[in-house]
Amino acid sequence: MKAGLVIDGKSPPRTHNLETLRRLMTRRGGWDQLKPEWDLQRLTDWEVSGRYPDPTLPPTVKEAQAMLVLAKDVVRVITEQFESCRR
Repeated sequence: MKAGLVIDGKSPPRTHNLETLRRLMTRRGGWDQLKPEWDLQRLTDWEVSGRYPDPTLPPTVKEAQAMLVLAKDVVRVITEQFESCRR
């Protein structure tokens, strides 16, 4: 997502917050495919908890599967946008 900001001529902030990065991206070039209903804040929280897990709050299999689907969707959209920039 930070590379997408660079493509749009912006300097990316020093953050890993995916929701913040989404808000900074323009609607040009298909970045609007990062759907508002996608819970990128929750995905960011998962990234942090993966680095610093709380053993008292283990995720359920259903939660892990949902975050994996979301992460794959985000990667797919970003990959498609980079591919279209190369053409």
